[in-house]
Formats: sequence, structure tokens, C-alpha cells
Amino acid sequence: MKKFSTIIVLLSIFLSFAANAEIAKFKSVPDMIVGFGDYDEGNGTFKVLSSEGIPDFQLSTQIVDGDLESVILENVKRDIIYGVYRTFIHTDYDTVQITSIPLVLNLKNPGKRDYRQQDKATIKIKRDKVLQVAKKLFKVNSLRDLVSPSNLWTTTFNKGYYNDQSSPTLDVHYAALQKASEKVTEKKVKSDGLYSFNINATPSDSTIKIINITPKYEPGIKLKAGKYDVSVAKKGYEKWRKWVEIVDSDLSIDVVLKSKYSCDKKYCKNMSSCEEAYYKLNTCGHGRLDRDNDGVPCENVCPGGN
Repeated sequence: MKKFSTIIVLLSIFLSFAANAEIAKFKSVPDMIVGFGDYDEGNGTFKVLSSEGIPDFQLSTQIVDGDLESVILENVKRDIIYGVYRTFIHTDYDTVQITSIPLVLNLKNPGKRDYRQQDKATIKIKRDKVLQVAKKLFKVNSLRDLVSPSNLWTTTFNKGYYNDQSSPTLDVHYAALQKASEKVTEKKVKSDGLYSFNINATPSDSTIKIINITPKYEPGIKLKAGKYDVSVAKKGYEKWRKWVEIVDSDLSIDVVLKSKYSCDKKYCKNMSSCEEAYYKLNTCGHGRLDRDNDGVPCENVCPGGN
């Protein structure tokens, strides 16, 4: 009897703790995504589409070639529903815009990302509209009632998250959200699918390369949407190399190279390399480094002068 009473007490303590557990709160959507770990920017399943104004982001469940169209569309709907409810339950935003585009796994080339654009869906919706939908479909008073103290979806919510767990079903739930949503102005996609890409480099005579394609870079080069390995280099400066992504519009970026050297050393005996000597002559204007005016500085470290 005493053992049974102890169990009852421990169970009561546990239930009390669970009841008082706080719903997780985050300052931003990216923090929320990292906190839950269901989507990941690193593998392409999460992407911020705009950092200005309301949260505008993309969720992309991974699929494989051969998945049924019905299954793919259900994943798209779940992505949208996930983003809507997680945002309004776990952040303080009052409006959100979410896009879902299935991400096709490439088993031969795991690093390649193919988004299935034909199944793209977007929703823009306000917190109060979502609450109205939740009250009607789930008979709750607050969006928080749809997650457990451990931040898992409740059994009630799952009935609107899947199509096989009775009413209201995923399809009905998604349709209600779309009906309550605002009109989304879609960006126009160019008919040829190519976008202009420019790098405004400083110094302006820097060498610019796009490593992962064959065509040489030239200002305004036309590229498909995707990620590009870009390099900007010039002697005397630290090399700049990053992956740059073109999404659905022309892209122009500014790159300012950092100098490897300062202009304080003015004598050939202080030069650590021919590269530094040329930098001091051409960038800093230290003409004394080229005493015979043949364009070659410090011939003790730069062979080839007169």
C-alpha cells in the first residue's frame, strides 16, 4: 500500500511539472527552426526568402523520384501548416508568409538540390485568422492548446495534420487556412529562366571567376537559379570566395577585398615579397621602389627589370 501511495505522489509531481512547463518561445523564425530541428538550412529544407518585414520563408520536405503525387501534395500542405502554427505558437509575429516546394533527393549526387517547382504553394496569413480556423475545427480557445507542454503536436491537432486520423483531416484544415489567407503577389519568373548576375568588385580590376561552371564570368552573365562558387582575387589582397545563390531574380553583389599589406613600409629592404613590392608601388604610390622607372619595383626581390 505504501509503495502504491509513493507511485501516486510521484505521478502527481510529474503531472504538476508537465502542466507548468512553458511553451518554447523564440525571437525569430530561424531560431525556431534550429530549436526544433525538423527543417535545416544546411540541407535545403529551410530557407529565408526575405528578411524584411514579416517572416517570409520556405519549407521543403524531401521526396524521392517515384513518390505518389498525392503523397507529395500532402507533404506540401503539412509544410505550410507546420510553418503557420509553429510561427504563431512559438514567436510573437502576427503575420507570416510561407512557401513550400518539395525537395527531390538526388541519391547519386546528394549535394545537388532539385526543387519541384510545379508543386509550389504559398500562403500569407494573420494570427487572428488562424485562431478562428483553429477554434472552428479543433474547438480550442488558444493556439497553444494545440501543442503539449513538451511542444509536441496534440492528438487533436494531428487530426488536422494527417488524412487518416478522422475529422477534420489535413485537406479540410489546409483548405480552411487558404480560404482565410491574404492574396500573395508572386514574383514574375522570366520565360527563359535566366537571371543577370553582377559582381561589383573593389579594386575594379580584380579577377572574378565562377568556379563550378564552364563559361567565364562577365558583367551581367545570364545564369539559371542555383548556387555558384564565386572567387574574387587580386595580388596584394586577401582572396574572397563564397557560394552565392540566385533564387528568382537578378542578383548584384558588392565585394570589397581586404588588403594584405599597409602603406607604411617604403623601402625595398622591408619588402617580404615581390607581390608586396608591386602593391606598394602601384597602390601606395611609393615611386622610390622603382628607381630606374622600368615598372619593376625592388629588383632585389622582383627579377626582370632593366
